[in-house]
Amino acid sequence: MNFGYMRSHSTIQGDVKLTMWSKDGEILYEDTVSGTEDINNNGLHLWDYAEIKYIFAAPDGFLHIDFERDD
Repeated sequence: MNFGYMRSHSTIQGDVKLTMWSKDGEILYEDTVSGTEDINNNGLHLWDYAEIKYIFAAPDGFLHIDFERDD
């Protein structure tokens, strides 16, 4: 599922961290949104076509949405 589809079919709230990883496990890009009531209102449209690899809640209080770039 890509991020744009998920955003348009659900409401994502709270603290969210979006991370694009390389195949080698290096962080390529990262965006953080704190305290959002709807992630659709945060201008993250550049992520819309990225395919989601993992979604998880972490002890740091953020909902992590991870993507892996196809090299």
